[in-house]
Amino acid sequence: MFSRLKELVCSLKPCGQVLLYHRVAPTLSDPQLLAVSPLCFAEQMAYIRRNAVPMALTDMVRAANEGTLPRRAVAVTFDDGYADNYHYAKPVLESAGVPATVFAVSSAVSAQTEFWWDAIERALLGQNGSLTLRLDLAGESRTWALSGDPGAFQDWTVLDPFDPTPRHTAYREIMPLVKPLTPSERSTVLTSIQNQTGVDTGPTDDRRPMTERELRSLVENGLIDVGAHTVSHPQLSGLTMEEQSVQVSASRRDLETLLGRQVTTFAYPYGTKVDYTAKSVDLVRHAGFTLACSNFPGQVLNRRVDAFEVPRYLVRESPLSTFRANFEARMHGAK
Repeated sequence: MFSRLKELVCSLKPCGQVLLYHRVAPTLSDPQLLAVSPLCFAEQMAYIRRNAVPMALTDMVRAANEGTLPRRAVAVTFDDGYADNYHYAKPVLESAGVPATVFAVSSAVSAQTEFWWDAIERALLGQNGSLTLRLDLAGESRTWALSGDPGAFQDWTVLDPFDPTPRHTAYREIMPLVKPLTPSERSTVLTSIQNQTGVDTGPTDDRRPMTERELRSLVENGLIDVGAHTVSHPQLSGLTMEEQSVQVSASRRDLETLLGRQVTTFAYPYGTKVDYTAKSVDLVRHAGFTLACSNFPGQVLNRRVDAFEVPRYLVRESPLSTFRANFEARMHGAK
C-alpha cells in the first residue's frame, strides 16, 4: 500500500534523480564494476537527452530547495576523477548537451597517484604465479597463498559467488580490510603488497587520474563542473575530526588553486551511511561547500532534499533496455 502511494505521489509531483558514474572506458577487467563502456554511456546520455530534463547538479538541488524542480530532472555525476572521464565521457556529454559534475581526488590529480583499489587489483589479479603474501592489517598478521592465472577470468567481479583462483580469494578478502585504513596506513600496506608481488607503482595509462591540464580543460566550456572528493579518498568515518577537516578543506583549496575558480560541491568517499558521520557533514558545510553527494539511492523531490546528503543512483554497464527500465521505475517512485 505504502509503495503504491509513493509511486502515485511521484507520478504527480516532479521527481529528479542524480546518477553516479566512476569510469567510462573500454576495459577487459573490472572486478569492482566501476566502468561503463563508451557505447553504453553514449546510449544512456542520448536517452536522457530525449526523455528527461538534464540539469547541472547545483541547479537541480537549488531548484528542489526552491520548489521549482521540473518533472523528470536528472543530473550526472562522476566520482574519483579518472582520465577516461575526460577522454571518453566529455565528448559524449558535449555531443548530447548533458551537464555533469566530476568529483576529483585532489592528490591523485596533482601527484598522479594510483587509486588504491586499482593498485591492489594490478598486484593480485594483473599477474600470475605463486607466492605467499604477508600483511599486517587491523593489528593482525595475515598470510595469503597466491596462485593461479587471473587472466583466464577477466570477466570476474566481486558480485560473483565464487573465486576461480586463490588470487581472487585474496583480493576479495584484502579489499575490505584496506578500505577503512587511514591514508598513511594504506600507503604502508600498498607498498608492502607492491614490494612482495614485484609490481611497480602506477598508475597505468588506462587507470590513471586526470592530469592538471586535463582537469582544467574539462571545465573550459562550462558544461562540466568539478567538485571535491577529499585529498586522498579515505573513509571519513575512520578519521579523527582534525584529519577529516584536512581532507575536506584542503581538497577544496587545492582544486580551486588548480582551476582558478570556486569549488562548491563535494562527494563523500564511498558515500554510504557508514562511510561518514553527522560530524563529517558539519565539516563539509562549514568548509564552504553548498552541497554534498552521498552514495545511497533516493529521489530528489521539491522541498525534500538535504543539500548535504544528496542521494544518487549508481549506474553500471547494462543494456539500454535495463537502464531505461531502472530510470523510468525511479522516476515513478520505485527504488
